[in-house]
Amino acid sequence: MTWPCWKFDANNQVENTWHSVFVPPLQELALRQDKVYDVDVKVLLLPNMLDVDIFMALTRTWDTHNHIFAKLPIQAAIYCLWDNLVWPVFASSWFFMGVELIVLVCWGLRAPADGGNVSNSPQNVPVYWSILLAGALREAINLLWWFLAHWSKWHSHKDATMQSLWHPKLYFMDPWFLSTCFVLLCRFCLLLPCIYDTLLPNRDPIMSEWEQAMLAVNAFMQGFAVTYMLRLLHRFKRILAIFKTFFSRTILEMLLIALMIFASFAFAFLMLIRNEDAGWTITYLYRGLMFGDGDGLDKMGLSLEESSSGKKNHFALVAFMLCGTILFNITILNLVIAIYGNEYDVVNAETELLFMKERAKYCLIYVEMLHKQRLLHIIDELSDFSHFDEQPFFARAAKALTKGADEAASIYRQLSQKVTAVQEACSGSPRNMASLAVAMLLLAPVMITLVKAIITALPITSAFCLAVAQITWEAIWIQADWFQPDAPEIVTGAAVRHARSGKAGTVVGKQGSSWIVNKLPSIAEGDVSESKPDDHFLAK
Repeated sequence: MTWPCWKFDANNQVENTWHSVFVPPLQELALRQDKVYDVDVKVLLLPNMLDVDIFMALTRTWDTHNHIFAKLPIQAAIYCLWDNLVWPVFASSWFFMGVELIVLVCWGLRAPADGGNVSNSPQNVPVYWSILLAGALREAINLLWWFLAHWSKWHSHKDATMQSLWHPKLYFMDPWFLSTCFVLLCRFCLLLPCIYDTLLPNRDPIMSEWEQAMLAVNAFMQGFAVTYMLRLLHRFKRILAIFKTFFSRTILEMLLIALMIFASFAFAFLMLIRNEDAGWTITYLYRGLMFGDGDGLDKMGLSLEESSSGKKNHFALVAFMLCGTILFNITILNLVIAIYGNEYDVVNAETELLFMKERAKYCLIYVEMLHKQRLLHIIDELSDFSHFDEQPFFARAAKALTKGADEAASIYRQLSQKVTAVQEACSGSPRNMASLAVAMLLLAPVMITLVKAIITALPITSAFCLAVAQITWEAIWIQADWFQPDAPEIVTGAAVRHARSGKAGTVVGKQGSSWIVNKLPSIAEGDVSESKPDDHFLAK
């Protein structure tokens, strides 16, 4: 095991460059600032702590065991993975979602080009729906990739406990999967008419009432998603307590009781008010009981004036409305507020633990969903699947995909190296960063005009290209040399032990299906009993 070393040369006063990153130098009078504290640095020596199996086990813990997220080793692993790998991807995803929200709002508020008395939005706006289609394709591809990664982990494990942890049915029951599928369904219901009208010569210029409603639903859900994603940031972690309280069992039970009592009053008023529609009666009853609205109270029997037919209010209406206002406005609504406040105090005390658990969950999801370096491993798992032996076509297809993925992975690694070099060059010099920012500002108007012209001419093709660009951007940020979620069990440099003889050695290479081990003869893969390398990042 490699112990962490500060490696400070006290004689020559020379320190490594990473020292200033790990412990930033204090500015003048910094000790007088409130944000500067004395801390103790502790090192976690447990190897392979940043492992997707460990993070999966953390996300499957029951709420009664949330106290484990108060442990420093757990928090260290979560903070390490989030700050050094997941945070840029989260920021990129939130930015993409924010752009889509702006597009939905602009589309919904846009007036038709020909004016007139038409109140609905125009449908033939390729720039808007092409950007939304790219976002939907991005989410759909990431969702499929997440399933393949999840299935690959379940299939690669032989232990029954690990298989139950990664069982595919847990993927289909995950709230992220269910909510994303519902959002994608609503998004495609909005976009399919636009695509259909684009492919046909006769385009419908104005949205129908149903399409306008779907646009409003998509805008609402997108705004909700953008807001709810902020719960993963420290400043907005109270969002977790708010929503956790609202969906708690106590609150849901109280709301169910209130709904049943309201339904009982609604049945009674429907029987007494026979000359109006059911919707009219329920609407005014809701306004009167829930909000104490004056029109609602008047329409439901508490008006002192005679009705339009000259008849006075039925005495039963007055009696039911008096009982309803006392029960709802005084009892039930105040009881709901009191219970919600009590539940919020209980949940708010565990906000930090819920915050760490939520971050651990989405670290796992982002790594599974966006880490495209796992392509070769997933295809190897698919090619080894037993059912493929009975279908030669699928076996050949898997092998062809493996070869193609090998070439794609090579191109991807080269692109990642170039992007990393650019990032290091920009971060190393403020002058380079300023030059890059000025160049981007100067080219922005020209690029926006060019992109708008291309999207208008080729909206569907542009959507696919934009989706691929977004996925590639996220995949580049999620990759790192120190973190390989699907690294093989045996790698070059790993310490291994022969299962039969007990002799130890170091892997120096691979020849065919055998590993070449230093100080040992070549041994078969099945004879190697231990292989995972140490996690040097946490031990540094």
